[in-house]
Amino acid sequence: MANPKETGNNERLLLSTKISIPKMPSEFVSRPRLIERIDRGVKGPLTLVAAPAGFGKTNLLVEWAQKTEHPLAWLSIDPDDNDINRFFGYLVGALQTQEPHLGEDTLDIIHSSWGVGLDVGITILLNEIAALPKELVLVCDDFQELEDQGILQNINFILKHIPHNFHIVIASRVEPALDLPFLRAKGWLTELGLNDLRFSSDEVALFFRQAMQLNLTDETITALEKRTDGWVTALQMAAVSLRDQADPEKLVESLQGDAHYMVDFLAEEVLDRQPEEIRQFLLRSSILDSLNGSL
Repeated sequence: MANPKETGNNERLLLSTKISIPKMPSEFVSRPRLIERIDRGVKGPLTLVAAPAGFGKTNLLVEWAQKTEHPLAWLSIDPDDNDINRFFGYLVGALQTQEPHLGEDTLDIIHSSWGVGLDVGITILLNEIAALPKELVLVCDDFQELEDQGILQNINFILKHIPHNFHIVIASRVEPALDLPFLRAKGWLTELGLNDLRFSSDEVALFFRQAMQLNLTDETITALEKRTDGWVTALQMAAVSLRDQADPEKLVESLQGDAHYMVDFLAEEVLDRQPEEIRQFLLRSSILDSLNGSL
């Protein structure tokens, strides 16, 4: 398999799905109140959408991407991107989906100097973006996968010197290790968090009745909202379970932590991603009815 960083001279092979906007699933609920928040946010340098797994961050940004008039580049980040040459190769590749020749000198400098001239390359890139006669938005999805301190420091540099026509949108399961206090103090940061992404009562009703084509009573929908606390994935798991239920009203009683769909999701998307010491802590504390700081 060809090296994804570079394949001969200036021809660099990039996985197209990493720099393409994902498809919207058929079962989704439009969220105009959040779309409007993002629209306002991209008037500034950085918009951060941060919430745990399963709160619909990617789907929200895909919906916004389909509606915005801004030229939009998309980068889906994975653990392999903790390589400074690979990451900036993909970042420039994403931007080139909107401006084909943007960043060519930056890539030549980065790859020829193996990171030594990265600050020069980034400076050239920012100057090129500033000279564009249009706005440009870069969406970075799954930002929590980035742990390399050198990459994060360079992203901080970009954010502190970002051109007026360049806007970055970050989706992350955790608050990223960037200089957010600086950005907040400057008024350069728009944030959407867990409480913003929870489904409201109206959105829960729309999800079951329109997206999932399930006819539930108002009482059942209200009970499901309270049981799931507006967590999108829990609502999806409930809908999947509901298809096997002869009596839909019994679903609320059966929606507990031992539902195998929920267990599979939590194991693969949450527990398996935790460090070993965190998994051990969760195992040892799972027998407790309540937990406080001193304990």
